[in-house]
Amino acid sequence: MAKPGRMDKLITIQEWGADSPAQDAYGAPSGTWATYATRWAEKIDKSGREFFTGGTVGEATCMWKTYYIDGLTTKMRISYDSEYYDIIGIKELGRRDTHEITAKVQS
Repeated sequence: MAKPGRMDKLITIQEWGADSPAQDAYGAPSGTWATYATRWAEKIDKSGREFFTGGTVGEATCMWKTYYIDGLTTKMRISYDSEYYDIIGIKELGRRDTHEITAKVQS
């Protein structure tokens, strides 16, 4: 069950809105990210890892707990505080009560 007092981060779930027939100069499908849903959520940092390969690269995984979002998929992303998080896992808690979303910070 969700604890509303801990949901103090306003996140935006975005989905890729590909313009089907349109392509960019390189032949890749063009489109933009569009808002799918906006929800209050709790952020729980899970792990952080940095490694050196010709430069410093950081990788951080976190979990977001929020109320159920119908149609949520791993093809979507989370936008929060000028950062983007790729959704890599979704777990439904209860009967359409809460989602536990595992996400990785885009670098």
